[in-house]
Amino acid sequence: MIRLQSNKHYTEHLPIRDIALPKELVVPLVQHIGKVCDPVVKVGDVVGVGQLIGDSDAFISAPVHSPVSGKVKAIRPAPHPIFGRAPAVVIENDGEDRLGYETRDLSLEEALRLDKAEIVRQVRSAGIVGLGGATFPSHVKLQPKKAVDTLVVNAAECEPYITSDLRLFLEKTDEVFAGIRIAMYVLGVNRAVIGVEDHNHELITHLRRYLAERSIKDVEVKVLPSYYPQGGEKQLIKNALGREVPLGGLPADVGVVVHNVGTLFAIYEAVLRGKPLYERVATVSGDGVDEPANVRVRVGMAFSWILDQCGGIKDSVVKVILGGPMMGFSVPTLDVPAIKGTGAILALTDKSTYYSDEWECCIRCGRCVDRCPMGLMPADMSLALERDRVDLAKEYGLMDCIECGVCTYVCPAKRPIVQWIKKGKFLERSRGKR
Repeated sequence: MIRLQSNKHYTEHLPIRDIALPKELVVPLVQHIGKVCDPVVKVGDVVGVGQLIGDSDAFISAPVHSPVSGKVKAIRPAPHPIFGRAPAVVIENDGEDRLGYETRDLSLEEALRLDKAEIVRQVRSAGIVGLGGATFPSHVKLQPKKAVDTLVVNAAECEPYITSDLRLFLEKTDEVFAGIRIAMYVLGVNRAVIGVEDHNHELITHLRRYLAERSIKDVEVKVLPSYYPQGGEKQLIKNALGREVPLGGLPADVGVVVHNVGTLFAIYEAVLRGKPLYERVATVSGDGVDEPANVRVRVGMAFSWILDQCGGIKDSVVKVILGGPMMGFSVPTLDVPAIKGTGAILALTDKSTYYSDEWECCIRCGRCVDRCPMGLMPADMSLALERDRVDLAKEYGLMDCIECGVCTYVCPAKRPIVQWIKKGKFLERSRGKR
């Protein structure tokens, strides 16, 4: 693990704000880990906000909903921020924001009397996925195959620049705690631990006061050192609880389920208010953004539109990233749309980017091995993958890599280790589908 310059000063004190809606939104039918959704609307259909537009019968999948009211203009492949291109529903916004779902107004007490299977069904129907970036369908995580005893709330937000969870927790504390209570109820656990990095003084003070004022004893705040990747699921469990998830294992193997702050807020909105996941909070930041901000974005908004609502970007920008600078994806065009996993959009100049195409041979210094949070052998994996030896890289733990990018960051030879690893994992998964 390593200590990084946080660069959160751009947005950490800025409240969440809404931005204008564009005339057209392009909504990908894949915004999650799992099977791609099939469209359930056709060209010419009139839809409302939150109306179902894509679904799949696969267990590991999540439905997609319309972010605006309007008319379905097209169903076609379109630019995607991660996959390059993917099937999408193009919606012409009519500006009315007419709801296409049935709202609810339940109290938390009423929600906690619902059947657990019904809550899981509601979470699935709302299309909720992990909003920390992994986008794993949340209804699956609410049904672990092994007994668990602890819910870990991931409020670490360890990537530089990103402050969306920080602001959401500060501004919507009651709602996030309602999501925590619902998750604890469904999982059948009587303990929750909130992991927060020690530089988040405002949030730590706020949460401790919140717990004390309400005499909450079954939820605790665990202050963690500000090391990257502290917010990685397995690292968070180890440092917050002292439990180590085995290689190839899952958090449930050590009695834990982890949910991110934004995900728990979305669970609250779905169960108590009936609202599907068609919008989220995202941080727009970087030294190339004129007006950094924490904004509420709807899926399908083009990156170009979102950046324009934040004053636009400077001419000196060399890279725009979906997510954080360590694990995020550099986008090839600003025409790509926001998706459920868009927790941040960063516009960076050459002063704040570190990647170099002029990499050299591995000098066997061991820095990547020393700093790997998973205890793997990144150097050996990179040497194998440089020669297209995916089979050999697997022996060094290829599929256990969390792609945090620490190895590339510390490499004095500037070798693109994590890029090779991502390619190797893609090739291995593609081989398994043949």
